[in-house]
Parts: sequence; structure tokens; C-alpha cells
Amino acid sequence: MNRSMRLPVRLQKTAVRASPWKGQGSRVATAWAMAFPLRITFRDVERSDALEARVRRHADKLGTFDERIVTCRVAIEAPHRHKHHGRHYRVRIDLAVPGAELVADRCPDEGQGSEDVYTAVDRTFDHVARLLHEHLAARAAHR
Repeated sequence: MNRSMRLPVRLQKTAVRASPWKGQGSRVATAWAMAFPLRITFRDVERSDALEARVRRHADKLGTFDERIVTCRVAIEAPHRHKHHGRHYRVRIDLAVPGAELVADRCPDEGQGSEDVYTAVDRTFDHVARLLHEHLAARAAHR
């Protein structure tokens, strides 16, 4: 079972309102942010709204590190079932930025899998965030 979901690229308008009880009334500050395409693929894993929301939250956080992210592809799969150890999950993230493609992969075959899909997603996004920070530091050093 292979289900994939694409989110469109669009400009998102965000508004921040100050509290109307502070005497000034309501003030609105508007900022435009570019949302990069996010593709989430589930393989042999039931799609859930909570898991999808977790992935989106992590992807939004990556967008705050670098606004020039081109695409983000996330694959969540359960490659096989272990007889005594339960089900381990594999999460792979392909993050395309100008000049590089960063890949983070947490695979159960290498001892990096997790029996909890949310933990696997968290660890993989932490890893890709470290890779993104290293890439940004290297890019800044070359300027």
C-alpha cells in the first residue's frame, strides 16, 4: 500500500493580532512566507492525521532555519515485521536546498529504527535539521 500526498506551493499570509485589552485596540502585522512543497508517503503504515500533523510541524520548523528550501519529501514505512522485536519503522527525508540535496534516513537494519513511529519521525527530523545547519554553516563560510 503506497499512498502519497502532495501539498501545493503557495504563499501563506500570516497575521498576528495584539490583544485588544491593552488599550491600543487590535493591530495586525502581516508577513508573507513561502511554503515549500511537502510530500508525505506512507508505505505499509496506516495514514493518521496525528502523524501527518507531526510531520508538517517538523517541516514548518525546518522552514524557519532556511527559507530557500526547494522541496521536502518524507517517506514513512514499516519494511518488515520482526518475530520477537515487534514492528520497526523506517523514515527517510529528502530535503532539497539550492546547491545540495540532504538525505536523512533512519533504518531498522542499521540499528537506528524505532518501535514507535513518532519517535522515528522525531529522530529523523532532528538528524536532517543537523544536516541543514551544517550545510548553512558551510555555505556561510564560503561567502
